[in-house]
Amino acid sequence: MAGVAATRPPPALAPTTGAHTALGPPPT
Repeated sequence: MAGVAATRPPPALAPTTGAHTALGPPPT
């Protein structure tokens, strides 16, 4: 997961975190 985070830009993680927070469970 760390490798993906390093490869993907932070903006890609931001919407995922926001959606995961809004939905509740993290989209695995």
